[in-house]
Amino acid sequence: MFIPQDGGLFEKHYEAHLKVSRSIGEATIRNYLSDARLFWGFIGERYGAIKELALNQKTLAGYISWLTGRGFSSKSISRNISSLRSLVHYLGTIEPSTESFPNLLGKPRVQTAPPSFLNQPQVDALLNGPDLSTLWGLRDACILEILYSTGLRVSELTQINKASVNLDDNSIKVLGKGSKERLAFLTVNCTQLVIHYLETLSASIPGRHLEEQPLFVNRLNGRLSNRSVQRIIKKYAKQAGIDPSTHPHTLRHSFATHMLDGGASLTSVQRLLGHSSTRSTQIYLHPNLEKSREIYQQAHPRASIPTTKTL
Repeated sequence: MFIPQDGGLFEKHYEAHLKVSRSIGEATIRNYLSDARLFWGFIGERYGAIKELALNQKTLAGYISWLTGRGFSSKSISRNISSLRSLVHYLGTIEPSTESFPNLLGKPRVQTAPPSFLNQPQVDALLNGPDLSTLWGLRDACILEILYSTGLRVSELTQINKASVNLDDNSIKVLGKGSKERLAFLTVNCTQLVIHYLETLSASIPGRHLEEQPLFVNRLNGRLSNRSVQRIIKKYAKQAGIDPSTHPHTLRHSFATHMLDGGASLTSVQRLLGHSSTRSTQIYLHPNLEKSREIYQQAHPRASIPTTKTL
């Protein structure tokens, strides 16, 4: 494998390659670059200043061991190896002698924990937190309602423009992972909140009628960042007495879990979440096992009949 000598210049070229050649979001690009820097750190520490390295099974096993020794979880290591595949592919475009990624090395087994989610009283307490008499309280209420009503990722939420919102049919056009567009549907209450927020925003900040403007703005009239949304949710979670680790994805998890609890099919929830297959959506079935057991006990005609026969 070719080892670039000018790390800073290489990183700029690699970033440009990812933006042009790959249909991935900014967050994924940041992860790829971070993982690439981590790999160069391993190479420098283990092999020193060399120009070429055989990327074989032994090298990759050593890298995984190196990551494990630094406290990386199996999930983080698995993501890092996936990023490394992209890096090696890029190196192959600039240096034909670069070896392809060995297929013999299996990915680390990832222990998938059931996703955390809020119960209905907790969701109600969270959504009722913002002060609707102020512009920023209205904005925060819309953010919370949309995240729970639609199951959007925070990166999808912050990229919404006014033009993407269709208040006539209670829907939003969303640009998801891989630049895939889908429709997200709003509850009636959520739509009313958005209408009230937009009216208040337009009256408070001149020029906010422009369609290409972001839906959610900060106090400087710029697009609200993902980090700001995370802070907003933590603020209202603390106010409602909910676990302070509550974050935007908690509302996405809650949306999916409550939809399945309510009888929605796995396929429909998959489409609403923007998953490419039901494999990713299946993690939300785990919290529903006890609910399914309860329904089974209530619905099956012989579930509650005591055993009378001697086995």
